[in-house]
Amino acid sequence: MWDSASFADGVEGFILGQDGKIRTSYNANVCLDVAGHNSSQSGANVGIWNCSEVSETFVIRSDGKISLGYNSGMCLDVDGVNNYRNNQNVGIWQCNQVTERFRLMDNLIVAY
Repeated sequence: MWDSASFADGVEGFILGQDGKIRTSYNANVCLDVAGHNSSQSGANVGIWNCSEVSETFVIRSDGKISLGYNSGMCLDVDGVNNYRNNQNVGIWQCNQVTERFRLMDNLIVAY
């Protein structure tokens, strides 16, 4: 995870597509993916991959958590509690254990 100030023009980030895939804003062909297809295992890493090979879909829930679209019990989580420093690992955890909240701002996903 990197803050937007880390990018050259400060606007790159991640976009939730209409298909439910989370894409990088700088390349619509690159999407978030749960590593090793471990979408039901807490602590599984999330990385980026070619969208044509990604099956994961996501939903921003009403409580601000981002859950896997087909397994609403698992949510995106940044390692550590409210740990928004650069270069932090992102994984999935049981939603009831996740504290991070996100929202859409000008089509970008932002933490709050």
